[in-house]
Amino acid sequence: MKKTWVWNSFAGLTATAENVAVENGKLRCGAGTVALHMIDFIPIRVAYFEKENVCFALSNDFILKRKGEHDSSFQDVGGFPYGNFGFAFACLDGENAALVVSGEQGAYLVFPSGAVERLSGKRALPYAVTFHDRLFFAVAGGKIAYGDAGQLNGWTSSADGAGEIELAQEGGETVGLAVLKERLYVFRQRGIACMDARGAGRDFTVEYLPYGGGRMVGDSVCPCGRYVLFLATDGVYRFDGNRAERICEFPANDVDEFVAVGAGADGGYYYLSYGSADGKRKTLAVNAEEKTAYTLFAVDGLTSFADRCYGVAGGELIILQRFGALPFGARRFSVTESAFGSLKEKTAVGVRLNGKGVAAVRLCSERGAQEREISMEKGVGEGKFSLKGKRFGVEFLLQDNAQIDGAEICFQGVSI
Repeated sequence: MKKTWVWNSFAGLTATAENVAVENGKLRCGAGTVALHMIDFIPIRVAYFEKENVCFALSNDFILKRKGEHDSSFQDVGGFPYGNFGFAFACLDGENAALVVSGEQGAYLVFPSGAVERLSGKRALPYAVTFHDRLFFAVAGGKIAYGDAGQLNGWTSSADGAGEIELAQEGGETVGLAVLKERLYVFRQRGIACMDARGAGRDFTVEYLPYGGGRMVGDSVCPCGRYVLFLATDGVYRFDGNRAERICEFPANDVDEFVAVGAGADGGYYYLSYGSADGKRKTLAVNAEEKTAYTLFAVDGLTSFADRCYGVAGGELIILQRFGALPFGARRFSVTESAFGSLKEKTAVGVRLNGKGVAAVRLCSERGAQEREISMEKGVGEGKFSLKGKRFGVEFLLQDNAQIDGAEICFQGVSI
């Protein structure tokens, strides 16, 4: 007697997956990379200016710079005191960009040329955005400093031009800034503030929005399409400008907050790089619209700027994007385990895939394992098996650009 098990949707079926996304119930290749050039150390954060072909890297207490892939090594930028620095991108006038480097000794602008400009002598945090021709950055103690992004020399505090906004203390320290729907949002450890900062400084207004989630984690806040996503101690949240909704509980209990967190977004996906409790670097990809997630290859130094995600993977500076190649040694796989009916012994005799591209299917049971490569050149492909067992694991290994819309597995044996 034969029985065919049909999967028209993979939603909720993948017990273990890596570098494979489930979109609209279909298996799709997860994000990949475009390699830029080699990098011989693991940075805390990287920043890449494509127009100038300049890379900056944060390594311990140093800001390092290298131009192009042919420079022999990264060089210390210098020009400001060392100690506990972080940085954020800022686009100053729609074309020219710089890093806002922040730390115990103040805030500085670092341009692609390596030139350094001091913004403030107050202890600053590594969060900055530009909004309506002003540069905003976070100052310790729940304050937001701002000034003219086009005239950075000698900011003078005034009612309209430059100054500081002091937020209510109960929200805790700032952990991120983001612009969404013509508003500037300040994400804090325990709350969200909405700023209308479009006119003169004297007319700025602040509204405190309700938030009942876990404590927000620094460096995880990132705009993603029509949302802003961030990590809290109880999971990943999606903020729409009015309320924050938890859309993914993972990796709430797996984050080591003493290890640098990085975040970026591309093509409707939010990417979160974090140190896990087991000491490994992990990357999570979250579909902001569908509220689904999958794990990715490890990416160090992850950051986002001008709709691009940059990081380091496999010893290379990379662009992380929705479609791309995997770093060396990484695989795209999804595993589902099931008794497929009863726990009586049966024989798996065939697998049929609908989709495109090439995928390998690996079946395993307590009696052994078999693997077949299946081409879906004409939208469908089949592979023959002869594996006995009571409980089976099914592993789909997708090659780059492959997708599986549906699958069938055929068993022969006793009633199942």
